[in-house]
Amino acid sequence: MSLRNQINIRVLSIVLIVLIAGGAIAIWKAKSSVEDEVSSSFQLVKSMLDFQLKRENILISPESEASWLTHLASLKETRHVKIVIYDNDAPEMTATAAHIEEEESTPPHWFVYAVSRDFPVLEHRIHFPKNSRKSILIATDPNDEINEAWSEFLTLFWSIIAILTVLFMTINTLFNSMLNAVIDILNRLKAISSGEYGSPLAKHHIQEFDLISQEINELTRALEQSKQTNKKLTNHSLNIQENERKSMAHELHDEMGQSLTAIKAISVATKQRQSGATVACETIISICDHLSNIVRSRMLTLHPLCLAELGLKDTLKNLVQEWEQTHLCTQVELKFDGEPDQIDHQAAIHIYRITQECLTNIAKHANASHVSIHLTLTDANEVSLLIKDNGSGILQDDKSKGFGLLGIKERAESQGGKLNIISNLGAGMLIDVFLPLSGVKS
Repeated sequence: MSLRNQINIRVLSIVLIVLIAGGAIAIWKAKSSVEDEVSSSFQLVKSMLDFQLKRENILISPESEASWLTHLASLKETRHVKIVIYDNDAPEMTATAAHIEEEESTPPHWFVYAVSRDFPVLEHRIHFPKNSRKSILIATDPNDEINEAWSEFLTLFWSIIAILTVLFMTINTLFNSMLNAVIDILNRLKAISSGEYGSPLAKHHIQEFDLISQEINELTRALEQSKQTNKKLTNHSLNIQENERKSMAHELHDEMGQSLTAIKAISVATKQRQSGATVACETIISICDHLSNIVRSRMLTLHPLCLAELGLKDTLKNLVQEWEQTHLCTQVELKFDGEPDQIDHQAAIHIYRITQECLTNIAKHANASHVSIHLTLTDANEVSLLIKDNGSGILQDDKSKGFGLLGIKERAESQGGKLNIISNLGAGMLIDVFLPLSGVKS
């Protein structure tokens, strides 16, 4: 069931409950009002009739009969009460009381039944002179009061209907506005899930939905930026692969190919001349050493096999020593807290690559004279790699532009770690990397 139907059903249920409760209260109040009004009028007429019966001595003279009947006639104007006088010798007049009880009323029968009760009927038998006997029948007539109660009930009922109708329309209008906002948000989320980061959500007049729209727009911008960054990183990685392949092809052709050709030429010349063997051997040894250095350098570039043989500590020391040999103007300080060789192989590779990338960036851009590398194993089962230089530094806005820093960030976040960069122009750079350890070597 849709949200709209659920809300409509709940609102209608509340409306019905309010109508039933309001109707029940209105009928209860109407019944009390009818009962109070009719009983009050009946008691008034009864008291006045008793007073007249005590004051007038109807048995003294025939003139008193007419006077008393005149006073009695004035009581017929009392609301909610009917007074009937009839001769006992004329029984056909007794139908007057029944006629009073069966008189039709404007309200529906269920309302009359709900607000009515059994009201008392008073009958007095009076003996006048000349053997005249009359009966006075006093009966309640609640029709006027019931009509008034019915009118008040209808006014209250339609007032409640009008209020609830306005309330229902207001709720539906507000809900339609909210539902339209929800539909816009859902459509935007569907577009985001399909990779469309174009048009942002419009501003909503409902504050909560406007906040949601702003957060989704921020998310969209972040995803778009991440998409562009990933695209750049992908292109950069492809370019690096092509450059590596091109460099390897040149080295194979220029270095190893020429060296092998030289070895072959020297061997052929030595065999033909049978002379100069010592010089030829020294040349071959020199060429082989050169080839060995090239192969070793290329192997370290492709994968640091010495990690498995020497461990992370000695591998980092070798990396720093070789880097210092090619960058004589920069001093590198390497510190260890804890035992780095206990770090698992996967984390060790990432630490090595991050350190290698940082040294490469320092060599290309920093123009630093001092570099500090501090590797720490914390008690929280994570490793901290802190690399600091006193070079030229970068601006805050340039931290996410360099591919080297982006690569370090992606490498750290891919392992569930985080990267902190602190740098200002002319004040060097501090790179702090935290990596969680999945385990340590025994």
